[in-house]
Amino acid sequence: LFLLKLLNSKVFSNKNINPLKTRNFQWEGLILLIIFSVTLFTRLVMVRDLVAPAWVDSVHHALATALILKNGGLPTTLEPYLPLEASYYHLGFHSAASVFLWLSNWELPKALLLYGQFLNAAMIYATFLFTKRLFKNSSIALIAALATGVLTPLPAYYASWGRYTQLAGLLVFPGTFALLDVVNRRPTHSRLKDKVLLLISLAIVLSGLFLIHYRVFVFSVVFLLIYLAFHLRKETILNTIKGAGFISVLLILLIIPTLIPFLSQLIIPKVAQWHGGTHQWFSGFSWRFLTAAWGNYSLLIGGFGLLWALFKSWKQAVITLLWIVSLFLLANVQALRIPLPSFINNLSVEISLFMPISAFVGFALVQFYFLVSKVIPKRAKATFLSVAIAAIAVLSFFSIQNLLPLLNPTTFLAREADLESIKWIKQNIPHEETILINPSAWGYGLYMGADGGYWIAPLSGNPTLPPPVIYGLGSPAYVKETNQKMDDLIQNANNPHAIYTFLINNHINYLYLGAKGGIFQPNLFEESRDFKTVYNQKGTWLFKVVSP
Repeated sequence: LFLLKLLNSKVFSNKNINPLKTRNFQWEGLILLIIFSVTLFTRLVMVRDLVAPAWVDSVHHALATALILKNGGLPTTLEPYLPLEASYYHLGFHSAASVFLWLSNWELPKALLLYGQFLNAAMIYATFLFTKRLFKNSSIALIAALATGVLTPLPAYYASWGRYTQLAGLLVFPGTFALLDVVNRRPTHSRLKDKVLLLISLAIVLSGLFLIHYRVFVFSVVFLLIYLAFHLRKETILNTIKGAGFISVLLILLIIPTLIPFLSQLIIPKVAQWHGGTHQWFSGFSWRFLTAAWGNYSLLIGGFGLLWALFKSWKQAVITLLWIVSLFLLANVQALRIPLPSFINNLSVEISLFMPISAFVGFALVQFYFLVSKVIPKRAKATFLSVAIAAIAVLSFFSIQNLLPLLNPTTFLAREADLESIKWIKQNIPHEETILINPSAWGYGLYMGADGGYWIAPLSGNPTLPPPVIYGLGSPAYVKETNQKMDDLIQNANNPHAIYTFLINNHINYLYLGAKGGIFQPNLFEESRDFKTVYNQKGTWLFKVVSP
């Protein structure tokens, strides 16, 4: 509400700055609404076969959201599910998701799935704002928004991972750029009150971004510093330093309740655990995330646009290039043999590139249009514009067809039968009972749940083994102990009696096998005298350990 009021205040009285008073604002809004509607429809069709958000990130986001609703406020711990503090982990996203869930009154899987797709579609607005502030051109920004919606494989593919926190962070990032741009473009004789109000606004948005996603916060700060360096004027250096100091102090004051546990529970332990070693360049980077569907075309057009911009709009191109290079350098500090642990990985940088790629797609296409229009007779320009719009519409239609089957069905863990089974578990199994589920190796030396049983914790309240993958943020001893348990289970997957012994020793009484299936075969446990079948519906099984 504060920021909306600010947009209508005298701070934006300059018509060249005020985004609400541009001559074509209504047309921009209408076109963006059409692009958003098409994008949202596309994203919803893409997840039509899902009953819950995909893959592993969705599970712990759902758990954190459920805990906020259960506690009627922010939880301080993730126990009994995980021996972790909860005060610093993507607080902004989980707070917003819990409000959405509360207002919609939908069931958790459906609410989180639709909320994530809404954020995904809303990225067209973020790309529009980023591009318009970069090039100061609405046409380029509108084409860039369309590229993000229907051309680039990302952010559409985010639904395969459930990485909605990074989406939420990227939604906020252009707001920091826009505010800094406004501050930078204010005349030097502007009222001190107006400047302070803008700086406070920037600090508020940055603090919100930190609470949502610390990596995107770093992305944003790096971009702002590079942008500021290119727009710094000799007569304003002192004022710029004062402004940066003011924002930094206010930012720390705003985030300090979260900053302290963030440093003490995540950053400092990672530094303490780091033992050096080398790291391969661009480890985890995969071109397929950028080239899937019509991604090759977006890369080709965007690359051409970048080269074109180096000659026609060099400052914007260099700023963007330096930003991307800086982020990849941060993601590869170990490959550079710098004695620091890496808190940013190559994948997190790669899946954020759709925004600058889309921006330069817009730049290339608009520049091409104006170049061609110069050689077209004046009487034919209206026809040429109509043909160009029709061509964009047709190409968007075919691009959407390539996006629809983009998601990876391997990442769809839950089935409708699992949700029905978990409802039964919630009604019939005590909440303090830990339930063993199908385990599988994930990444980063951690293990995940392999089927819909992974959703037991957020939906029924029962802890599971393996727990959500954020157990990797726990103490080294806890992570090592959990991994050893997973190794033992996987090694003895075909030996029901060994699994029975493991469960007895760990005081676990139940084993759930989901509809997707995994390494545990239900027929082995059904035939074993060590287990009793207590639930069996539509390919889902719940076994209880027979007391010795």
